[in-house]
Amino acid sequence: MTSRLPLTQVVPALDQYDGKYNIFEVFADDIDELHQLRAGESLNPALEASAQGKDLFFTVDGRRYRLELTETSAIAKITRTPDNRSPIQDGRRLGALVGTAIGHAVSEKGEGWTPGLFLGVLAGSAQEQHKERTVTVQYNRQAREWRAYGGPMSQWLRQRVAAAS
Repeated sequence: MTSRLPLTQVVPALDQYDGKYNIFEVFADDIDELHQLRAGESLNPALEASAQGKDLFFTVDGRRYRLELTETSAIAKITRTPDNRSPIQDGRRLGALVGTAIGHAVSEKGEGWTPGLFLGVLAGSAQEQHKERTVTVQYNRQAREWRAYGGPMSQWLRQRVAAAS
């Protein structure tokens, strides 16, 4: 069992709850394409990937997404974005961040992390209440979908995501 997921299996979480969430935050080391970039490999051409500064823009099923990394966080933040298929301008900044983000993620998870456990936090605005709502989700490999997760790691993950924001 691989301990990573491709972006094609990560981004469907954003659409799974009727578009209620516009941000999906996951550990950077769980994303297969970030490991590919770290190794200097090319990404699947179907992703139509482009790098701009610290962001990776890509396409899955005709929808455009933005993956953002920061220098101090283990978390990759994924959002939907308007179509901006510009070519890779300068991937050096993103390339430098990938290794740092993966290192932070491995460190934060620690040695006791269960291989194949993929958790993330979906966030969105509850417009009627003007406040942010979140749900912790876990990827279910058999069903090939993200499901709400209320297990023991939920609060810990939300704290990590909040610290990264």
